[in-house]
Amino acid sequence: MSLLFKFGLMKLSLESLERVKNDTENRIKDGLHSNNQTYIEDQTRKHQDILDELARRKQTAVVYTK
Repeated sequence: MSLLFKFGLMKLSLESLERVKNDTENRIKDGLHSNNQTYIEDQTRKHQDILDELARRKQTAVVYTK
């Protein structure tokens, strides 16, 4: 599932990617309230994939602007 999720992130616009990042942050907070460890771990993995994709795009943007 992780590879499909990462591939899907590549198709999103930067604005949509930021929205998904905020959504996963909220899901992690909700999981903390419900004390569901498996859900928290899954959302944390997704959140890290999103952060990695954002970092990759920002790095690419810096290269193109130089």
